[in-house]
Amino acid sequence: MKKYYHFFSFKWIFPVLAMGLIICVYWDVITTYFTFDINAPDLANVNGDEIKQHVINSMLSYDVSLFNFSFYQSFALPIIILITVYNYYNIKNRMVKYNIGKNKLYSGELLVLKSTCALIPVVIFLLVYLTVILVSAFSSGFSYSNLETDFSNDSILSKIIINPVLYAVFYGFIKSISIFINGIFACYLVDVMKSFIKGALFFVLFLWVLSPILYYFLPFEFVPMTSLMITSYSNLNIIQIFSPYLIYIAIYLVSKCVVSYEV
Repeated sequence: MKKYYHFFSFKWIFPVLAMGLIICVYWDVITTYFTFDINAPDLANVNGDEIKQHVINSMLSYDVSLFNFSFYQSFALPIIILITVYNYYNIKNRMVKYNIGKNKLYSGELLVLKSTCALIPVVIFLLVYLTVILVSAFSSGFSYSNLETDFSNDSILSKIIINPVLYAVFYGFIKSISIFINGIFACYLVDVMKSFIKGALFFVLFLWVLSPILYYFLPFEFVPMTSLMITSYSNLNIIQIFSPYLIYIAIYLVSKCVVSYEV
């Protein structure tokens, strides 16, 4: 991963985006901390400090924080992916292609570069997610109240994921896979279209424009955006979790048949 990350442009933006995402997750907590009036008339007969702390702790809980985190991911993750894909396109054109040329090592080096670009959003996600877990664990205790409704009763997942810790691992694992696949897919689009702008525009339209339309016509599990938001749904089974990638596979197969490209 370090091999090509050294050549990335705008590396400073990754910690900024991570911090921005954390601030978004805890924005309600921040505003409540500074605006909660412990001396309000309706709190005259109770301890205002204790009420304030109770409210803040409930907002820091894993359930609430995860809900906020999942919401902001739908906006932040595609942006982070596109920033890494921009670097993929530039490094591929300016360095890899000219240093290695068309020899047998080129495809391997290109795969390393793609994997690096796809892993960076995963690392950012995991760092923010770990922050959510630690903050909730140290503030209000680590608990999760939706296990009974998250998975279908006839799904093996309901038998395996039986406590909050296992769910936290499941959430991080499924999201990481989704982010990585979307990163690889975005790199592929840029390769096929031979343009970062065209590939990025297709990727954005694919996730943010096509998906809301498809929700009216298709079950949620076949919509592209669901790949990033699958954990927001209930009564899930394994087939539904991986169904969103069918449209990715279809686009890949069609492009291989109708588009001639050279990376």
